[in-house]
Amino acid sequence: MPIEIINLSHEYNAKTPLAKVALCDINVKISDGEMIALIGETGSGKSTLVQHLNALLLPTEGKIQIGDQIIEANVKSHGLKQLRKKVGLVFQFPEYQLFEETILKDIAFGPKNFGVSAEEAEQKAREMIKIVGLDENYLEKSPFECSGGERRRIAIAGILAMGPDILVLDEPTAGLDPKGAKDMMDLFKRINEDFHKTVLIVSHDMEQVMTYCQRVIVMNHGKIIEDCNVHEFFQSSDLLKQLHINPPALLQFKDLCKEKGIEISKDALSIEECVREILKGVKR
Repeated sequence: MPIEIINLSHEYNAKTPLAKVALCDINVKISDGEMIALIGETGSGKSTLVQHLNALLLPTEGKIQIGDQIIEANVKSHGLKQLRKKVGLVFQFPEYQLFEETILKDIAFGPKNFGVSAEEAEQKAREMIKIVGLDENYLEKSPFECSGGERRRIAIAGILAMGPDILVLDEPTAGLDPKGAKDMMDLFKRINEDFHKTVLIVSHDMEQVMTYCQRVIVMNHGKIIEDCNVHEFFQSSDLLKQLHINPPALLQFKDLCKEKGIEISKDALSIEECVREILKGVKR
């Protein structure tokens, strides 16, 4: 399900003394099946933008088209409930999305809310708990007995149970240890590739962006200042400096190699590719 955002602006507390422009003239297209990183400094407008994708916030100006659904400023929108089924938003803090007494009820809540029978909703919950890497034994637990990483997986399972075409994740690995963060990103990659979902990730972690994403959208002061593939983004040292972003460890390693006289291609963006380049240099 493609997304097209056209001249989107959003102002908080419009027409009051507390008015604040959070988004200004955003234009972007997202195709089916992409895995995209949305990055920028705190306050750049990332969270405001993603909340427009399932109409938690509505445009002050401009419009958004998601599939056949159009949300336009100053025009009453219909079918927002169905839109929220198609676009699943997972907040940074999973506690905001968990409220039932058991994990089974929590995951089944969304499908039941969209008219699925209780029996079918429970079956979906049993399927989704496995997809996110947890055992069925969890289903009778309270979500608040679980660790932060487990609660995040449960929140994702609840969104997936509704069958969205688009998955939007706001800082999904914040607070997780390195292994937990890797497992979570591997899960999103699998959801993108195996289930053909469009995945949009708001992230500050450049290692994850470089390893998992195909495209990078950069926001600053409510505007999109760059939109390019991940290879191009990490080759732009001036932009990284402008955004106060430390390059991923792999790029720092490549710079060290260059200082030692070993040139590694700009296109080598994995350990394996770098090793092959180094071996070629040693042979020469």
